[in-house]
Amino acid sequence: MGVMKLFYKIHSVFDGVRIQAVFLSVICLVALLSGLRFFTVINNEAAEYRLVKSNTLGRAYYFCDNGLNNFLSPAELYEYRGALKEFSALDCFFTFKYAGDIMHFEKGREVWVSVLLLDPGFYNCFPLLKSQGLDFSKDPDGCVIGSRYFNIEHGKDQIDFKFWSGPNSQVTKWLTVCGRIRYPFRFVYPSGSGTNLRIGDMLSQGHVIIMQDTDNVRELIEREPLSLNSFILTVKDDADENQVQALIDKLGTLGTVKSFDDMLTEARENLQTNIKNLLPRPLFNLLATLIAYLSMVVLMVRKKQKDMAVAYLCGASKGGIIATVICTCCIVSFIPCLITALILLEVPKMEDILFEAFLTPDLVWVVAAYFAVTVIVAVVSVAAFFAGHSPMENLRGLE
Repeated sequence: MGVMKLFYKIHSVFDGVRIQAVFLSVICLVALLSGLRFFTVINNEAAEYRLVKSNTLGRAYYFCDNGLNNFLSPAELYEYRGALKEFSALDCFFTFKYAGDIMHFEKGREVWVSVLLLDPGFYNCFPLLKSQGLDFSKDPDGCVIGSRYFNIEHGKDQIDFKFWSGPNSQVTKWLTVCGRIRYPFRFVYPSGSGTNLRIGDMLSQGHVIIMQDTDNVRELIEREPLSLNSFILTVKDDADENQVQALIDKLGTLGTVKSFDDMLTEARENLQTNIKNLLPRPLFNLLATLIAYLSMVVLMVRKKQKDMAVAYLCGASKGGIIATVICTCCIVSFIPCLITALILLEVPKMEDILFEAFLTPDLVWVVAAYFAVTVIVAVVSVAAFFAGHSPMENLRGLE
């Protein structure tokens, strides 16, 4: 009964300003969505930066062969290793492989997905990525799902896939599911090339199954995986600078090489530049809606002074009247904030979308912050209007 009474009070406050309130809600929704366009770009760049920044590789380099082929045969990979083996500064050489496509029946349809192989233990070098789901500690020969398509029943930790066992035949095999990469399914899989390597060139996004390049996995897939023509290399911490430079010079004759430090520095500078260039417009839009919101609060209080005075004479408390007005004002901003928050939370559950890697649930804080500011504006403005005065005194002052 109390809730219905509150709804009736709020409904009566909206009388006379309903059109303005609806129009302002629409404006707030548009401002929030346009503001998210800025935050999604910045959030994506910042997430990539944090992921690579979290690496524990030490002195690491990203190298890519600038040839026309994306993949190297086992013989070509052996040649690369041989060409670099003579350099004492080289410490680790990480490869990334493509092991073909496999198929799974999901909701009555065939879902094809690529199998990517990482060197065993490589995922440990990126703690942040590991915390986001890329973890094989449960089973070194298991798989990590980087896709929204595969739904495993609660309590089960295995999933079946059909592997090619011949030109026209398939065989069903079961894989242990070690985990799922959190949306937007970002993982380290260097595939970018060119003369200027960037952090984004080292990262890719699902729809994939990620496994480790172990003997058991090779036996499972029954084929020789192809190596990507991009590698991640590290040099020894105590390596002589001349030795390191000799290794880099050699890599320069084979393709393009760039250190993680240089890429992180450039990424940080680009992030700062994008913030400066992109922030003014959405900030202006959000501030403009707050000013319009404040104007609506003032208009609502002014137009409802007589009704509030009558309610006060009929026994309503001053605090109850203030609370009702504040709740009414907050509803105007709450509805667009709720719609925007639902969009952010539901996007990861959608199978076919155009906002891959951009609209992520962690951006809900933007919506929450905006709503909190509107609540503060409503509370402060309404409280200031009634400060030291009763509804009757305000009405007499108006007359």
